[in-house]
Amino acid sequence: MLIISIAAFAHGKERHDKKDTLKTNVDTLKTIQNVQPYKIKLSENLLEHVHNKIVHFPVAFVVAGFILTILGFKWDKFSSSVNLLIFFAGVFAIAAYLTGVLQESAFEDTSKEWVVETHETLGIVTAISIWVWFLFLSVKRLKRFSWLIGLITFVLVLVTGFYGGVLAHG
Repeated sequence: MLIISIAAFAHGKERHDKKDTLKTNVDTLKTIQNVQPYKIKLSENLLEHVHNKIVHFPVAFVVAGFILTILGFKWDKFSSSVNLLIFFAGVFAIAAYLTGVLQESAFEDTSKEWVVETHETLGIVTAISIWVWFLFLSVKRLKRFSWLIGLITFVLVLVTGFYGGVLAHG
């Protein structure tokens, strides 16, 4: 109750009439630079940096598949969903690799070239791991160990995604 009363009456009877300086500064900067709103050119924006768009599918499918695998220890109703998620993660991982190779040349002879090579190697290992996980899910004798391959794949996705994020966002 004390915290609520302090928050409600922090300024006493005075009003907090300060202008929003951040908004004012941004508006001033836009006026000075004559900044226009960004226009989306669908045909260009849809087809550029395709790897950056496709790669989210295997990441999401692996994460969802791993979460459902963990939940599957308690409830056995998720196995067919995990199989589908991991199969499609594998398909999209191949597409991500192929589109990533097309974007690789932009980093040749730059300071980030080693990051691209590391990301590519990790991407290949991750894609292989996804398909190994799918194999373990599909073969009855191996199925009980599939959670371990899922864990390894999950960690690989996180590490590979980190390097990809460094490339895309600095």
